[in-house]
Amino acid sequence: MVRELGSGTRQVIDERLLQYMPEAGVIQAVQQSEAIRNMVKADIGFGCLSQHVIEPDLEQGNLIAIDIKGIDLKRVWWMIWHKQRHKSPIWEQFMSRLKQERV
Repeated sequence: MVRELGSGTRQVIDERLLQYMPEAGVIQAVQQSEAIRNMVKADIGFGCLSQHVIEPDLEQGNLIAIDIKGIDLKRVWWMIWHKQRHKSPIWEQFMSRLKQERV
């Protein structure tokens, strides 16, 4: 079970994972990550979701993550803002923190 066409998670799955599994097919595409998470918890199949979505279940041991060696499934996120907009101290602090996290 994966997200619907057009979602960033689905794009990563289609471009980077399924090329290594040509015989695999998408059985069900679902719009809500929560629905996929619940179906996997109900043992209906396995799914591919953002770690952010399943973090509480991983910590509680309700779900397990499978590490796929040699395949990069990371997504790229872009931050955008209006270039003429005033940058508040909170904005500056946030940007500083983001830049530290990239290291």
